[in-house]
Amino acid sequence: QDYLDYMFALYDTPEETVGDFDPETYFEEKNRVKSFLAAMDDNNKSVSTIAKTANNLYPLWSLVALNPGIENADAFAVRYAVFMELVRQVLNTDDPTTVLGDLDQPDSQNVLKYAINSKGATTEPAQRQARLEALKTLL
Repeated sequence: QDYLDYMFALYDTPEETVGDFDPETYFEEKNRVKSFLAAMDDNNKSVSTIAKTANNLYPLWSLVALNPGIENADAFAVRYAVFMELVRQVLNTDDPTTVLGDLDQPDSQNVLKYAINSKGATTEPAQRQARLEALKTLL
């Protein structure tokens, strides 16, 4: 029990365990991401309708958080909605070529990658990373 108490005590305050953690910067960045997603949703409801599940929200949140240079939420919201509509259509068909046409095209490959990694074990790191990589093409 003493060992467990000691180990838990090591993590009592984040400031003591994370050397350069700055709570103010953290909250500023969190608010930037939330504001961007809110602006997207104000434009076309793409966050509240498409990204309402963790499967879609986490990669979108990650993309925005990891790319602070994204400036135009309205334009991005439109690209995201078009991309995710193609993903939805691919997920609802047995033949992706009926939706995407030539599967050798980079845009088609990214839609297909996102769709494939939206099935099965979607919370595994490899699937989450694949969806994020596919979304990066929208930047």
